[in-house]
Amino acid sequence: MRGVLGLVAGLVAIAGAAGCLVVKIDTSDSLTDLSLSDTLTDSFTLTSSPTDTLPTGDPTGDPTSVTDTDTDTDTTPGVCGDGQVGVGEACDDGDADNSDECLASCEVASCGDGFVHAGVEACDDGNQNGGDGCEPDCTLGECGDGVVQGGEQCDDGNGDNADDCLATCLNASCGDGFVRAGVEACDDGNASDTDACVQGCVAASCGDGFVQAGTEQCDDGNQTPGDGCDNCISDALPPECQGIAVLQEASRNVSAGTDEVECDLELPVEGQWSRFSGPAGTTMPTVAPPEFACGTHAPGWLNGAIPVLADGIVARDVCFHWEGNTCNWKVPISVRNCGPFVMFKLMPVPTCALRYCGSEG
Repeated sequence: MRGVLGLVAGLVAIAGAAGCLVVKIDTSDSLTDLSLSDTLTDSFTLTSSPTDTLPTGDPTGDPTSVTDTDTDTDTTPGVCGDGQVGVGEACDDGDADNSDECLASCEVASCGDGFVHAGVEACDDGNQNGGDGCEPDCTLGECGDGVVQGGEQCDDGNGDNADDCLATCLNASCGDGFVRAGVEACDDGNASDTDACVQGCVAASCGDGFVQAGTEQCDDGNQTPGDGCDNCISDALPPECQGIAVLQEASRNVSAGTDEVECDLELPVEGQWSRFSGPAGTTMPTVAPPEFACGTHAPGWLNGAIPVLADGIVARDVCFHWEGNTCNWKVPISVRNCGPFVMFKLMPVPTCALRYCGSEG
């Protein structure tokens, strides 16, 4: 009996600690037959007080509403040039060199950025246009690719030197050493007028005004008989009237300006008997031309009269007009009237740009 009561007391103690436990004891039964009927009523409540700690950051204690407070992502813009690749930077090598793989703007080098990537690009003009000297792949254009680019006068995409554009991408011209088909009769690549090809890339001939060495004794630029040079053979003329050097450049005429500045500095030191012909005129002017006339800076004129045939060789001075002085420089020459024409023994000028002028007489 004492043991049963002890059991009941223990259950009552547990119920008291955990909630409400109602125990019905049938007192009609003998104590020896005591049976404990456990009837748990609906009022039995077990309140739990868990001691587990909830995740921090949830003031309600609701584990399903935990707030993530992780702030590891840095959105602060990087500082270009500090050597660290930051937010908004594609690269950062810490220098301001625009010829390596990372530009000073912290962008990766690329064709078209306007900077030549050393060892990778031959050029970079900052655009993707072809034919402007730098191709879209940052390679230099080359002669023969059919596209006219920087440094080229032309580019017809072929190696033919007989057309308008040479294989060197220069415009064909007289004196380039190549005979331009349908335009030039010859082209020996030099400026000599005593060989078989003379000015204008024309084949030398009697009457062209140039004495062809070894072939002609004279060439007065015409086919007029009895003028001392018939069929380019000298006829009873004084030596100074033979072996004629003809000056016939149009730019020597007093009416010409200075589109191209020329100088007579390279005449032979002993002088050269010469005559004016064709576009240059037939003689030298005897009054001062204006400065910058005759294709030069200081034009030269004959200070004195043209001699007559009977005078023979006479001494004269050629004056050069410069800085308002019509005779700023003076060069002594010899003059000879040969009858059909007048010869001048021209000496080298003292400096450039001085030049002997021609006129119509």
